[in-house]
Amino acid sequence: MESLPDRQQTVLRLIVSEYIASAVPVASAAIVQKYTPAVSPATIRNAMFQLEQSGFVYQPHTSAGRVPSDQGYRYFVDRLLDEPDLEMAEKRSIQERVESQGLSIEEVVRLSAYVLAQAVGNATIVSMPFSPQCRIKHIEVVSVDEQTVLLVVLLLGGNLRQQVISLAERVPDSDLSTMSHRLTDLFRGLSARQLMHKHLEVSGVEKEVREVVLKIMQQVDANTFNDFYYEGLPQILNQPEFSRSEKLRSVLETLQQQAARELALLAVSRQGTLVQIGSEIEWPTLQECSLVFARYGREGEAVGLVGTIGPTRMRYDRAISSVRFVGRLLGQLVHKFC
Repeated sequence: MESLPDRQQTVLRLIVSEYIASAVPVASAAIVQKYTPAVSPATIRNAMFQLEQSGFVYQPHTSAGRVPSDQGYRYFVDRLLDEPDLEMAEKRSIQERVESQGLSIEEVVRLSAYVLAQAVGNATIVSMPFSPQCRIKHIEVVSVDEQTVLLVVLLLGGNLRQQVISLAERVPDSDLSTMSHRLTDLFRGLSARQLMHKHLEVSGVEKEVREVVLKIMQQVDANTFNDFYYEGLPQILNQPEFSRSEKLRSVLETLQQQAARELALLAVSRQGTLVQIGSEIEWPTLQECSLVFARYGREGEAVGLVGTIGPTRMRYDRAISSVRFVGRLLGQLVHKFC
């Protein structure tokens, strides 16, 4: 996108900022009165006309002020937005809440989605962390009754799965504890494929446990990026763009049924914070929205999606800085769980 002349850049910045704040089309008189009293209204109107001719703003109806187009928002985000960052006090507040003591990884992810929604004033989405191929961290086999045990499988990234197994023979509790330690030592760090093909010296009962562990891991791999937490419905309902419940419903259905997993796969394949605006989004029902999302975690270990969705008239500086900061916190926490 070619660079605009300085005056047009200034006027575009003011139109975007004013419209984000007010949701009301921005008139030249309002810009002159509030920001540029030394510049004639005719000069501002001319700059607005040129921006409209170039597709950066449009007039929703005759005699109305101007509204940024998707192209205008894109230019604003790429060229006019100052490097976004949160205030230090707000960073501390977010960090203290996300890093609450004693939380499981599921609770951390859910809380992160909630805290992010409070920070950005829009809907948020955060996925559970997953490895490209899940890997074993710990195995525990606990007696339920004579020949029934509870298998607990902890995967790298903090994903915890449990399953009740009926064994072919009774195993004393002391032997179950020994078997748990032995299987953890044998299986630690293995993917499902490695567990399937690696030759391991295991007993009859251990083979039973191994087969169930393998099925659990294959199921987890097949459902990678299907576990998401959504927050911020009250916040997005306050936006005038979503005052009609049927519009919001279609947005949320698309996000939950189609878009979330694709966005997660896109995020984990890239570095940095990604911003998609309006018509840039591939799903038609989301094309009145903007998405700001990023990968969190460490590639090759466990990674996930953190992001926000709101109207194209969103506070991009706040959305980008908040997603970036919460993603950084989540990455640090997930590394601890790994």
